[in-house]
Amino acid sequence: MYQQVPEAIIEMDVRMTVDSVLVLLHDDDIARTTTGKGSLKSMNWSELKQLRLRDLQGKPTTQRMPLFNDVLAWGADKVVMAIDAKPGTDLTKMMRATVQAGAINSVFIICYSVDDAKRLRQAYPDLWVALGFERPEQIETVARSIKLHHLIALASRQQADFYRQFHDKGIVCTVGTYGPKNLDEQPLSSVADDYRNYVKTGADILTTDRPAEVNSLFK
Repeated sequence: MYQQVPEAIIEMDVRMTVDSVLVLLHDDDIARTTTGKGSLKSMNWSELKQLRLRDLQGKPTTQRMPLFNDVLAWGADKVVMAIDAKPGTDLTKMMRATVQAGAINSVFIICYSVDDAKRLRQAYPDLWVALGFERPEQIETVARSIKLHHLIALASRQQADFYRQFHDKGIVCTVGTYGPKNLDEQPLSSVADDYRNYVKTGADILTTDRPAEVNSLFK
């Protein structure tokens, strides 16, 4: 993919096993995406590493569940990685692994609360963090807890004035195009202008499940 989209950002979901091993998987219930069953957070890595991942059609592949440390080592200073730490993941352990891998400048952390962002920034003042925003007024609330530098706003599609107020503060904005009934689920030819309009309106990052195809619209 990186030959086609060298500027792509990889989003990865980090979870922690019962024996505190950090792995990548979207769901806690492993049945949909692996050949196993049960809750990931209640299982040991020795069990999970025996399983195979399933493809989008549900068929078993030859691939195994990735370790967070292995992916960090691969991506450090090579790609930008968006880290989505799922509930129950030890943020301190996750950040220590990121630093040890030399990947602190290759990641941004998706935070589910301002408190999490504040805690991370206290330990890592220049860390890139991402927070959800629905209204520009929330900027001032966030600013009371953390500095606004190295901040990414996760937002749904908005009007140009919304993005302008974030850009005036130096905040990068994303728009998601994945998920049911969204652009990624429709023929590219019929929604090509919609992708372009998101960017024209003010989105800096498009979060998409078809990066190569979407990137081709901007050539």
